[in-house]
Amino acid sequence: CSTIRDQSCAGAMCGLSGMAGSPVLLLMANQAVEPREFRANIVTYFTVITFFAVASLWAGGQFTHDVLMLSLAIIPGTGLGVLAGIRLHSRVPIELFLRASLVLVILAGASAFVVGLATL
Repeated sequence: CSTIRDQSCAGAMCGLSGMAGSPVLLLMANQAVEPREFRANIVTYFTVITFFAVASLWAGGQFTHDVLMLSLAIIPGTGLGVLAGIRLHSRVPIELFLRASLVLVILAGASAFVVGLATL
């Protein structure tokens, strides 16, 4: 397990089988969850996941000053994304939203697969 190849394989498999957000998005899209409920559940889910991720990184000693600075650097982009979502959510038909969500999940999975293969 200490070789670079073993670590790369483990990273690729984790990326391929990780349960971050894609399965939750697919489940709610498949269940035709009402848009307000969909958004509330996703926000809650990612808030809880982020809390535990930060706690795990902190406990593992991996939450360094550099990680904190990089995390702070993405706040403006995240804020712009939230504002755009707030403005667009009532203007985008649910069918388009569900299709776009599915496309993004597929693209994220394909990207994780390609990155995982590239690290082998």
